Amino acid sequence: MTDGDGLLSAEEVRKELNLGIPTLMALARSGLLGYHDEKGITRRAVESLKKYGTQWDREWGVRSFGKHPYQNMPEPPGIKGGEQPAGTRTVVQISAGVQPSESDNDKAWIVHLYLKPNRFFYPDPSAVTLVGPIGLSMEAPFNIEVTGHIAKMYPDEDGNLALIYVGGTGQPSARTIYEAEELVGPTLDALAVKYDQRLMIGIPSGVLTLELPKPPTAARLTPGGGAILNELRNAYSLYREGISSGQPFHQFLALWKSYESAGAVRAKRQRQTKSRDPGLKEERFPDVFAFGQYANLNFDKAYQRLNKPYRVAIAHGDVRGGKPRTLASAKDVEEVHGQLPIVRYMARTRIKLVERYFASG
Repeated sequence: MTDGDGLLSAEEVRKELNLGIPTLMALARSGLLGYHDEKGITRRAVESLKKYGTQWDREWGVRSFGKHPYQNMPEPPGIKGGEQPAGTRTVVQISAGVQPSESDNDKAWIVHLYLKPNRFFYPDPSAVTLVGPIGLSMEAPFNIEVTGHIAKMYPDEDGNLALIYVGGTGQPSARTIYEAEELVGPTLDALAVKYDQRLMIGIPSGVLTLELPKPPTAARLTPGGGAILNELRNAYSLYREGISSGQPFHQFLALWKSYESAGAVRAKRQRQTKSRDPGLKEERFPDVFAFGQYANLNFDKAYQRLNKPYRVAIAHGDVRGGKPRTLASAKDVEEVHGQLPIVRYMARTRIKLVERYFASG
């Protein structure tokens, strides 16, 4: 810090922002007041928080999980099956000056839904984002009408809509981020924009909570490593589409179609050669925690179990004997997220087995 930063004491900041002590503690610990020390908090950080609801200043630097983020993360104790599959949703907690366990005593919460990545708040490196602004500008932050909560829209330093803020009271839970998204969902739907990054801040702990998908195991490319089986071209493409999307319903349907496409290729091969793929018996889930009720289940039974409540409900706007799944429901989003590792494993495993079937002649 320098004298030019215009340092303020914690009490001065509290009065200027009209905050209670627990909320001030949370803002300071989470990084929403930038870096600070016993000398004080910079005027620049306070002004940024008032204007933008966060810190965009590049001088704060980048906070991330290192050169290879989220690789080789320790598995929670007591989880069966060892390393969990790619796409599994993992909750990450980050704290400064407190133990993550102190978040259990939080009495309120703040959720940030970013419409572009904030490099100071641990963006997900696998997220899909726009290269430029979303094309919606605003002169100053303003409130969003929601029931029982505080919600605001904030611009970035260039005046483009960049952040949706939601605040609430009570002990935050694993579903709080989804519930906050549902509160502002009608506004997001009306504007046709979607967040790229999201996090929750507990009050007064200031512990940051992020939900991130586990990436595949890191691998090294070798010459010829990109070769494909032409018959599986559509299955490959659909799989890539599924894992590249940031929208869970789109992901599910693309991966579902990839699985079906690979199955159609295998069926055609069996008719032509009058042979049966010996890999069929390997289409079964291993006994790992992430697969839950699907552990040890064969793919055909999993397909039947997923079809009506997920594939049909996502693909259609009107479902006979049920209802469609949409972004209007936080429960739908949460539950579809939970099935992505299932359908992803089915698609990738089938593709690999069909490749082997063709290679066997």
